[in-house]
Order: sequence, then structure tokens, then C-alpha cells
Amino acid sequence: MTEQRPPDDERLEAHRQAAQKRLELVREANEQHGRPKLGGLRRAVRARPERRVYGRPPGDLGRKPAIALLVLFVVVLVALLVLVEKADGASREARARVAVCSVFGPRCSTAMRVVRCETGGTFSRWARGDAGERGIFQIHPVHFGWLDERRLYELRYNAIAAYRLSRGGRDWSHWTCQP
Repeated sequence: MTEQRPPDDERLEAHRQAAQKRLELVREANEQHGRPKLGGLRRAVRARPERRVYGRPPGDLGRKPAIALLVLFVVVLVALLVLVEKADGASREARARVAVCSVFGPRCSTAMRVVRCETGGTFSRWARGDAGERGIFQIHPVHFGWLDERRLYELRYNAIAAYRLSRGGRDWSHWTCQP
């Protein structure tokens, strides 16, 4: 047979009475030995918060702060990743521009429009097309015979190959994206 527990109010009152008895015993012992009175302990016993029905004190937030902190951390992390990606995209474009302009010279802006279109605006030297095209200018595998296909991921080598294919930047007929 299980023992039935008294309701919360009765348990709380029993706890308060036990604490009050302990307090009186401590006071008596202190008076006998000449120690100072303990007025703060009485206040602590009276100020004890009542418990809710499910057992959590009224001021206890449980896991809410931890979840809020985790959500904040994820939001900050995503924001940082977006900023890094934007910065990386800008630096990729700058690196591509240096390589393309060093090869194409005065026709640099035309060549950069082709690069922007061919890479989808990512300016990634690792861009690879569905038919196996490689690099910022998406050089098609048909031209791999006279090119070192492993080096097509190098910005400058890809720009030199595109310069030769476009006859110095004058003929863009080999590309889907036209300037």
C-alpha cells in the first residue's frame, strides 16, 4: 500500500514549522554561548517562495534562457557566414578581374561580362558546367586537346585559354554568354 502525500499547502506548512523549530534551537544555543542573534535566518524562512503544482519555483525559467541563447548563437553564426560569403565573393571577383585584365588588357570589361555570366556571378575558379566546362570562362572539353585540363582551374591559365579562343577578345562565338 502506498503512502499518500499531504497536499502542497500542508507540506509547506510542516516545512515552515520545522524550520521555525530549528531557528528557535539555534537562537537558544546562541544565547547560551553569547553569540549574536540570527535575524536574517527568520526572514529567509518567511520569504521562501511557494512551489507551483508541478514543482518548479515561480522565478525558475527552466530551459528557456538556454534555448534563447542557442537561437541567438545560430542567428549570429548565420549572419557571420553571410558576411564572410559576401566578402569572399567580392575577393573572388577581384582576383578574377586581376587575372582577366592582365591577359585581355583594354578588352577586360567585355571579358568580365562573359565571366560574370558563365560563372553565374560567383566568379569561382572551380566552376564546372554540365558538359564538363571548367574555370571562370567555362572552357569546353572539345578544346582540352591543346590545353592542360588540370590547369584550367587556375585563373590566369583559364584567361589565357579564353584569350586564344576568342582571338584576343574579338570573337565570343564559342561561349553561350555573349558580351
